Amino acid sequence: MNMDIQTRSTAPRYTAAAVLLAALFVLTACTPGQSPIPGVAYSDDGDLLPAPSAIGLVVDPDSEISDVPRPIGFVAVPSRSTSSVDPLTGVRTVFHVYQGRSNTQDAARFYRRNLDDFGWTLDGADLGDPRSTVQAYRKGPEQLRITITGDRRITTLNVNLTPVAPASP
Repeated sequence: MNMDIQTRSTAPRYTAAAVLLAALFVLTACTPGQSPIPGVAYSDDGDLLPAPSAIGLVVDPDSEISDVPRPIGFVAVPSRSTSSVDPLTGVRTVFHVYQGRSNTQDAARFYRRNLDDFGWTLDGADLGDPRSTVQAYRKGPEQLRITITGDRRITTLNVNLTPVAPASP
């Protein structure tokens, strides 16, 4: 008696399914500004954003604007930043964007806690949305507006420093 039993390997089927699942995982995890690897995030310019400090946000001594601190771990986004100084008056016009891994509440507390040490006076704040806040400050002939937004584990700081508008007669 001759029994001819055919056996088919199931390995190719399992391999194809594993590759398909891996590709699906990678495609669903890839979003702009983030890596599929948990705990890794990038700025809009593609710079790696360092992991947040366990002690909270601390002033970076190398901030780009000497009297407007930037938290350690936040990186500048040059493609979205501009600055100029009036050669006659010395008044600055600055729009800088920084990004880091924090939440908007910690970033808002950072500025409320530190800007008075740099001579700025709080001139108003909007704390209505936990994902977005706006703070306004004044110092001499300049006004500072900081808009703090958060999305996908990344907090964006829009720092807008302009001359105070002249009072109308």
